[in-house]
Amino acid sequence: MGAELNSELEIYLSKVRNKTKNDKINICAYIYKKLDQNPSISVELLKFFYRNADNITSSEQEVAETIISEETAKILHRQYSEVVDALFEQVLDQNLPEDQFYSKIWKMISESPSFEDNNAKAFALYYIWIDARIPYFQLENGLAMSNNEFRELSESLISSIQKARFIMHTSLFKQRTSRASVLLNLLDNFSDEKERAVLMAHIISFAVPSESHHTALRELLSKLIEDSD
Repeated sequence: MGAELNSELEIYLSKVRNKTKNDKINICAYIYKKLDQNPSISVELLKFFYRNADNITSSEQEVAETIISEETAKILHRQYSEVVDALFEQVLDQNLPEDQFYSKIWKMISESPSFEDNNAKAFALYYIWIDARIPYFQLENGLAMSNNEFRELSESLISSIQKARFIMHTSLFKQRTSRASVLLNLLDNFSDEKERAVLMAHIISFAVPSESHHTALRELLSKLIEDSD
């Protein structure tokens, strides 16, 4: 039964238009109904949807039935976006195995008293779908080090960090693969895991400068560069 419904969802997603926010939220209204109607395999269907929805090319032969209007979608966003974010973060922070993760997400959507009706639950399904952390992956523990150790390694790698910054910002490269290959060559100069991790941390800070959690990293780099001048 699960395979049949997965196939049914795949066919639906391959036909229905998904270009706009309202397309997607009404797709989720349809998907939520299917999940709710099939409680014995709802987690399996949810996992299939989140893992495959963005990989299925739509012919746009159909438009999802308008269950949630644009105006209602705006109201739902105002009422529930922060709630979904908070609940979603709580589940993400547990770094669960995939099946447990999707089970928790379905329980959150379907049983949380925060979502008062099917429209609210469809919105929660939608708002998680469009998050960059879907599909979900359980991750191994990363390398950890003290602030002092990070600073000392950054000081020893200052020339390579400056080169990485130049690589990230130069207009020389016309393709992302060219820029990526040069960065990989730079990383390959180091065999020590900690040195590679510190250099990669700085590269990430150059790639996403608007993210607040990289502010301290950028400030440290700026100080190191100033001290080296």
